[in-house]
Amino acid sequence: MSAEADDAIDALLRRSFDGPVEDGGFTDRVMRTLPRRHRHGAWCSLVGMIAGAVSCWVTVGSSPIMLMAWQIWVSGRPSVSLLSLVLAVMGLSVLGLIWTISEAADDPRHVLT
Repeated sequence: MSAEADDAIDALLRRSFDGPVEDGGFTDRVMRTLPRRHRHGAWCSLVGMIAGAVSCWVTVGSSPIMLMAWQIWVSGRPSVSLLSLVLAVMGLSVLGLIWTISEAADDPRHVLT
């Protein structure tokens, strides 16, 4: 559904109902029986970043373009291929960051401060 349709439905529901529907405490009982949400610490993110970096290094490390780019980087002679590789990596990193922020903004459990 679109945001306009959601807004129209919300407006209709607000006009039709003045407040919450009395359920005799059913909602409170159900909420008390639900298990607590497990909060993963920062270690999950750290482990994921390390695993991603290692898998990326293993996958791309033997690529001929990576070897050539590494040799050019070490020699200090910038070239078009090296700059293209650096720009591609930077661009993909920025796209991943934008995607992550947009997904977090859509999730009501996460609040960006």
